[in-house]
Amino acid sequence: MRLDTGKKLFVRSLITVAAEAIPFFWPMRNFIHHNPLYGLEELDFREAVEKGRKLFHAKPFLEREHYIGLFKEGDVKEEHLRSSIRKFLKGRDIEGVNAEELLFRLMTEGEGLKIYGNAYVNCCCPEAERLSERLKVDSDVVKAAHRIADRIGSELTVYDVVDSLFGTRIGDKLNELVIKVCEEFLDEGQSVWGMPNRERGLYRAWKEIALRNKRYTLKGCCGVEDVVRECEEPEEAVVFILKALGVDENLWEEYITAELSKLHGWAGFIRWRANAKEYYWQQKHPADPVDYIAVRLLLSLSLLKREEKRLPVGATLPELKEFVLKNPEEAVLRYEFFKGLCPPTLAEEIEDSLERGNVEPLLERFKAERERVKRLNVSSYLLKVWETAGYERKDLLLMGGDRLAELLELLKEFEKEEGYLWLRAHELTVIERLLSEIKAGVEKGSRPLAQALFCIDVRSERFRRNLESVGEYETFGIAGFFGIPLSFIELGKGHETYLCPVLIKPKNVVLELRRELEEERESLLEVLKEIVHDLKHNVFTPYITVEAIGLLFGFDMVGKTLFPGSYGKFREKLSEGKPPSKLMIDKPSKEYTLEVIGILQREIVLRALREELKVSPPREEVIEHLRKVALEEEELKPELASELGVERERVGNFVEALRKKYRIERGFTRIQIEQLAKIGFTLEEQVFFVEKALKSIGLTENFGKLVLVIGHGSKSDNNPYESALDCGACGGDHGAVNAKVFAKIANKREVRERLRSRGIDIPDDTYFVAWEHNTTTDEVEFFDLEEVPATHTPFLKKVKEDLVLAGKKTALERCRELGGDCGNEEKAFKVVKRNSTDWTQVRPEWGLSGNYAFVVGRRCLTQELDLEGKVFLHSYDWKKDPKGLLLETILSGPLVVGEWINMEHYFSTVDNESFGSGSKVYHNVVGRFGVMSGNFSDLRTGLPAQTVLKGRRPFHKPVRLITIVEAPLNMVKLALKGVRKVRELVHNGWINMVVLDPEEGVFYLYEEGEWKVVKRVEEVRV
Repeated sequence: MRLDTGKKLFVRSLITVAAEAIPFFWPMRNFIHHNPLYGLEELDFREAVEKGRKLFHAKPFLEREHYIGLFKEGDVKEEHLRSSIRKFLKGRDIEGVNAEELLFRLMTEGEGLKIYGNAYVNCCCPEAERLSERLKVDSDVVKAAHRIADRIGSELTVYDVVDSLFGTRIGDKLNELVIKVCEEFLDEGQSVWGMPNRERGLYRAWKEIALRNKRYTLKGCCGVEDVVRECEEPEEAVVFILKALGVDENLWEEYITAELSKLHGWAGFIRWRANAKEYYWQQKHPADPVDYIAVRLLLSLSLLKREEKRLPVGATLPELKEFVLKNPEEAVLRYEFFKGLCPPTLAEEIEDSLERGNVEPLLERFKAERERVKRLNVSSYLLKVWETAGYERKDLLLMGGDRLAELLELLKEFEKEEGYLWLRAHELTVIERLLSEIKAGVEKGSRPLAQALFCIDVRSERFRRNLESVGEYETFGIAGFFGIPLSFIELGKGHETYLCPVLIKPKNVVLELRRELEEERESLLEVLKEIVHDLKHNVFTPYITVEAIGLLFGFDMVGKTLFPGSYGKFREKLSEGKPPSKLMIDKPSKEYTLEVIGILQREIVLRALREELKVSPPREEVIEHLRKVALEEEELKPELASELGVERERVGNFVEALRKKYRIERGFTRIQIEQLAKIGFTLEEQVFFVEKALKSIGLTENFGKLVLVIGHGSKSDNNPYESALDCGACGGDHGAVNAKVFAKIANKREVRERLRSRGIDIPDDTYFVAWEHNTTTDEVEFFDLEEVPATHTPFLKKVKEDLVLAGKKTALERCRELGGDCGNEEKAFKVVKRNSTDWTQVRPEWGLSGNYAFVVGRRCLTQELDLEGKVFLHSYDWKKDPKGLLLETILSGPLVVGEWINMEHYFSTVDNESFGSGSKVYHNVVGRFGVMSGNFSDLRTGLPAQTVLKGRRPFHKPVRLITIVEAPLNMVKLALKGVRKVRELVHNGWINMVVLDPEEGVFYLYEEGEWKVVKRVEEVRV
């Protein structure tokens, strides 16, 4: 089968759209918190979670028993619960029934009572029998068959239907085969054996195996080779198979979405890789959702072909749909039996009849028993609900048929809405409690000993509060990349690491260099000269890694081609230990860049002469001439051949080799120039980033002697989820590099001079210092000690002592929460340090679990509060942001990251098996990028049970992020108007937006499409 380009593009576009509902899954080494329903955020929250429930077979709310626990603990107030019930009941009155009281009692006392909670309730009481005779229940098998048929092709794949009607296990077999393919292709060095030909892409590499691998025949596949030969390209396979399955083109998108959702972890990882063009393993072994779907569809077709021989109907969508609609009784019987939903009284007989292949005699009895069981089930449920509400049975038994039908319909609708009613009541309780505590204190005017810039991460709240309690400190909250998006090339590593929110792609590269370089050799040029000098002696210098040069210059090929022996030795030397280092943050000029490239190219020409022509090193002029000839800047001199002592033809061939093999040619040189142009920041960029960061948090005056720039990270052993505890604003990495870069820039004299003209006057005696807070041990590491002026040593000594004190206080709080034997601060400090190195510790820290609010405003709003390390705090002074542009930046960046973190925790809590990753106890690392449960499962996405649950009960209290912005309401409205994504989150109910209007002294809550005054705050001062 062959497709033209237009049809291929159509298929690719279709699959791209179909995959939007599948969340990205980032590699575990840089765990990125994200909303698992991110692709549905354009929908209202309630609509999205319902779609997510169907797509991922997951629960979007806690079970009633957990909400009852919150109610009993006071985390859900009765008035808010009743208010939610009244809103639900609007227009749903039932004569003679106090519906509000009935539902309230059911919610708070009726644990486990659900209308279809069990397939069958064996109730022997005569009242249930009598009541069941008067109930109108939906037991029509024809309607049930139509409901099944309507789902075929959109929610149910062809093999889903075959499995449901005939008891096959095609879906399980298919998942097993697809997981094996994904494991083998996507492996990043964990497996001893990798799939051959992976550089050709997932579909093409797999196709080669499928043509000769007998595994598929043994696993029950039929005709794999035939389809593979028929479909050269993945797009062709998709079209061929969908047509073979009889799926109408108007259903293709939904059908593909359903397929992707089966293993949404693997599909999400492949989808992420396809979008991460810079990802090393994607460049090396490309894969995308089109490849994945082609493989999955092809295997599903081959499994269906094998089973089809034993089925009474063809395994295509039209034939299966026709079978269901023409044989509704048999179809429903089969469906409910294999789904475990049939009446238990008939289960054995149905099984025997299916084995004999003759269910006809049983159909009438099945219909009658099915209806009887449904009636009994519902009548028993109604009686229990009625008694739970405090009513007498006789009143229910005397109720007319129409009123019974109304009551039953009400309870059915209530069951769909109950989770949201609980959620909203819980949220309103939390909002009320938080707003009652917020009061504007008086901002200090005296110069503090030091200011400290912390990440907005909820764990910083504890440390900030404790640091403020031990001395004269003013603390600020800012996204932990400190407003500087950068790509980092670490000493000893050969790849870029993005240290910024995943929503941003950095344009600037920061290099890490050895600190031992002499001052006059600090530039990249001098470093490269040093490298070239050592190359002449066939020794690599560790001043900057070969991989880093390769990344910037395309040098990896040269290293492996020209001197593989020394290249390998160099790699080994790098692993011996990392020396003291420093960062290169200044951008080189274009002239400087050209000189750097010229140096490297001349050395490559010299090496190539030895390798290709076997000649002794010629004059420098000859090397430069050959370089320029290869770059088409000069014509080849005729006399050059005689000087080199070779034939003219060989010289011409050598020039071609320089261009093709060694990549000394104009096109690649342009790429090298572009790559080098990414290094560092211009002076204007440096000023811009520092200015924007300081203004966004309101720190523009009254600077202390020291400004502490405190990034954060986590360190724990034997923990695949360690990066989930790192800084989300740094792309799931540590924040130390960003802190160092910010401090280094802010200390530059020329930067400060320009900042003064922009309203930020940093005194000459103010010094910025970079630190990193280890959130697992509450230790703080200090960087670049040798650069701190001697005049600041006494202040620094005091600060270091206070940071240790604050760390111990924080450790005690966390230790108590973890449930360990804490004792005092000293003991707690030892306990949390031990947790970080204990291989058996499944919960070294709670991380961001418990997060529920995000405050954008001055520190004085929350300074007197103990927020228990559960609230994001972003500093902001609306008076210093007249146009609201800084507020837009905060909302569009940090707040969106906060919402992702919040939603990750929310969904991992309400259904840890489906949205989370289950227990760590069963996790095994796969491919060095993810985990599976046991030896075989979908990639586990989301957070493990140990992060969000304490035993069986939720530790994280799942509410949508409560965002409080201190600014005039009109300013917030304008900011939301300017940020489409956040406006979508607010209007669609993904976050609870509260505005503290300091001019009016009022809290506004956005609810039901309007801003409502929820509280007056007389204490708020402008």
